[in-house]
Amino acid sequence: MNFIYDNIASHTVGLVIGLLDPSPISNKNTYGSVEVLFDRAGNNSLPFYYGTTKPESLIIPAEVYNKHGLYYEQYEIEAIEKWLFNKHSPRILSLLSPGKSNISYECWLAGSTRIINADTRVIGWSFDIICTSAYALGDEVEVIYECPNQENTFKYFNLSNINDYCRPELKIELLDNTTFFRIDNQQDPNNPMILSNLLPNDIITVDCKNEIFYSEKNDNILNKSNFNFLRLVDGCNNLSISGKTKVTIKNRILKTGAGF
Repeated sequence: MNFIYDNIASHTVGLVIGLLDPSPISNKNTYGSVEVLFDRAGNNSLPFYYGTTKPESLIIPAEVYNKHGLYYEQYEIEAIEKWLFNKHSPRILSLLSPGKSNISYECWLAGSTRIINADTRVIGWSFDIICTSAYALGDEVEVIYECPNQENTFKYFNLSNINDYCRPELKIELLDNTTFFRIDNQQDPNNPMILSNLLPNDIITVDCKNEIFYSEKNDNILNKSNFNFLRLVDGCNNLSISGKTKVTIKNRILKTGAGF
């Protein structure tokens, strides 16, 4: 199983994910740690259950080796370690495997990093893949909705399989001097996103995950919003959009069951 890390092709350094253990059976973490929340009162034999905690960020142990079965020279070791480790921000790790199509991780390669030797010569590294979330990343999906009327309805199918909301990025292009925008999701009925008193013909980008607005006309959108942000459930989302606009929804698919 080859991989691409930080947009540099694996063949440039000849690394492949693998195990020296010849056994065909292995186990890897596939979901972040979850705890059950409960409490007890008096002499009750059964506790009160409140659900579970959010899953912690996914950590996967991994090993990489020279896919050509060769040793690494010292200058290659230094170059590879500079490329793999000591990143100040997370990078995208993509697995090149028929069984892991379009699966990536936003992560650091960190933990207790160990160099692997055979006959005193370096052949690979062992480390932890520390992800920024409990989930793996699938494709980035972009859907454009033309909204020529004051009231418009659409269906959006979210291919994520997580039991949580996905928070996409929106690009809202105001048309025909529109100054009002609203988007509702029937699957999240108490969370309408409303923007009012906008500058006509502005183009607004909304990062729903980090709750950030950007305006091409430098409008102070935050003061013109109701502080709600679009959230998507897995499966079908029935959307209603008010205001003559062109709306682009960009969403990264989130996946469980993605250990390797």
